[in-house]
Amino acid sequence: MAHDNLKKAQQRQKDYYDKRRSNVTFKQGDIVLLATRNLPLKHAQQFDKSERPKLVPRFIGPFEIVQVINDNAMRLKLPRSMSRLHEVFNVDRLKHHQGNDAKFASRPVPKATPVILDEDTGEELFIVEMLLKKRQFNRKLEYLVKWHGQPDSEATWELMKNIKHVAHFKQLVYDLERRRSQP
Repeated sequence: MAHDNLKKAQQRQKDYYDKRRSNVTFKQGDIVLLATRNLPLKHAQQFDKSERPKLVPRFIGPFEIVQVINDNAMRLKLPRSMSRLHEVFNVDRLKHHQGNDAKFASRPVPKATPVILDEDTGEELFIVEMLLKKRQFNRKLEYLVKWHGQPDSEATWELMKNIKHVAHFKQLVYDLERRRSQP
């Protein structure tokens, strides 16, 4: 009797799980997106819990499936910046990439930013070219950062604590203040 009840409970759990799961199949060479939830990525976690968590992307990619391990596990081709992650993921964390290249074929491709890779972590490092503006936001100091190789329109607001480690940070702040004081 206990054995029968255990089997019934397992069947109910399976039915409940299967009801909410779509049966998606992937094959080698497919292009997929990877869910960022519970994924230890610096760029996906640049905003901690108190700082704009709704802006963290839900999926990153696209990535190519290089090997089908089994029906539930896929090996992805990850960039060097993600080399610390294991490259095998469960299919629940993947979704097909819906590329629409034909619709946006005339869109200009932005000039690539020179990328430097950190020797220890393999993460991409971006070069701060100049600070454009300064503001106080939520009682925290932020700078509008122009990145090397990117146009001014691609500048982003960054917290001071995230960029003060830059070797030439003091010079960047001095240059900004000098430009602001000029008429």
